[in-house]
Amino acid sequence: MIKAILVCTQGMSTNIMKMKIEEAAKNDQKELDIQAVGLDELDTYLKGTDIVILGPQIKYAEKMIREQLDKVDSQILMMCMEPADFGLMRGTVVYQKMLDCLKQQ
Repeated sequence: MIKAILVCTQGMSTNIMKMKIEEAAKNDQKELDIQAVGLDELDTYLKGTDIVILGPQIKYAEKMIREQLDKVDSQILMMCMEPADFGLMRGTVVYQKMLDCLKQQ
């Protein structure tokens, strides 16, 4: 089971992306536990997380989030969604990039 977190400013705009990624995982027959959360809630969901995916609107906080992840577990991976993938809600593309990132670990 892959545990992932999508992070944006409030956790609302990533909710649609979350559903698209869940659909891609289901079509791929993979077990995925994915949450869409706001930046201020991230700490609550980190335990046992494999990967954190940042919405493009919070890329500015990448360094701060990496430091936050390292305090919990330096093995948690992090990636940023491409603005075009997010804007067009390309859940399948983001899902595949997430898998690629996990394979590189």
